[in-house]
Amino acid sequence: KKVSWKVGPLGGVSFFFFAVHHHVTGKLRNVKFHIFRAKMGETTSYYVQICLLKSIFCCKWLMETILRLIGPIFVLIAITLLLGVTYVFFMAILPYHVEWFSVGWFLHFIVDAFLAQGVTLNYLWAIFTPPGSPPKLTEEEQQRLQSDLGREKAPRKGEGFSKWCKICKCPKPIRTHHCHVCKRCVLKMDHHCPWINNCVGHYNHRNFVLFLVYLWATCFYGALMSYSPFQGSANFKVPWSGLSGRGTIIFFFVLSVAVGLAMTLMLVWQLYLVLTGQTTIEFYFNRFKASEAKRRGLTYTNPFDLGCKENWLYLFGVTRQSGWWFKWLLPTLKPAPGDGITYPTNSSAKRDVNPWEDPVLRAEAKLERRLEDFV
Repeated sequence: KKVSWKVGPLGGVSFFFFAVHHHVTGKLRNVKFHIFRAKMGETTSYYVQICLLKSIFCCKWLMETILRLIGPIFVLIAITLLLGVTYVFFMAILPYHVEWFSVGWFLHFIVDAFLAQGVTLNYLWAIFTPPGSPPKLTEEEQQRLQSDLGREKAPRKGEGFSKWCKICKCPKPIRTHHCHVCKRCVLKMDHHCPWINNCVGHYNHRNFVLFLVYLWATCFYGALMSYSPFQGSANFKVPWSGLSGRGTIIFFFVLSVAVGLAMTLMLVWQLYLVLTGQTTIEFYFNRFKASEAKRRGLTYTNPFDLGCKENWLYLFGVTRQSGWWFKWLLPTLKPAPGDGITYPTNSSAKRDVNPWEDPVLRAEAKLERRLEDFV
């Protein structure tokens, strides 16, 4: 049966990505196999669908590879910008307002030092702190648990996530997801951030949020301090006599405003997730569950939402003692609370989520739990 090969631009682009993907992975013979199937009687539309599906996976693989390669470059760019703007601020912006070593200079220096330590320490901790991964199991434990979990039906869309990672070959605790960029399972995964070349997970989520807070405050402070020098340097009709060039002042102000606006959006989003006790991945899952429950006349409650204040205290690892409203900002070497495997739940949950005390002996108990308990 003859078929027409006029598949159009979409089919051509799909076939191109499909061929590139299989050539890179050493499986170009599959392209010839699909061509053979098409010549032997497969319809052109089926062939285009196959190529389009493969091209989607190719684009996904390509994006993951790019993120993995440019991560260190993004970190180097971020550190260079932080050091550069710090130098410009102390050498050009601050002397524009106050004299060296005056009372006003020391007051600004205290504020600058507080912001600088918050940005630097939390950024480095977010980079070098592992987000956390599930504990390793022996081969015997893997086989036993995998056989038990293999009898369970895969969750349908919106009902939950798989409890077994086929790539890492290990069970996934609640709130754990596999990162295809880092190639590992991450406890309480929020997202993969190329600017820290790391995943945001259980053990570095606090440092990532604090880094956003301090960086937003630093951008606001820098834009406020550089506004007057920017007005003077932007007027090219008036001779400029500043300590630094016009371009440097303009670049500093524009960078502070641009990064500050971007940080505002990201910070608002992260603070919303913190106050509601969820991650970026869980947000979309919870929204789907809420819409499904509403359609059935029910109400869905996020089991990990302890209330705004309790969610805040739990993430930053502070207690209800006096001064908690300020202590969450202070640097600390204390690890994140909890083990990343078990989490406290609200009173609306049917039971505490604790499926991991012994992954082998409790395998059957895990199978009996409803999929809704495993977000």
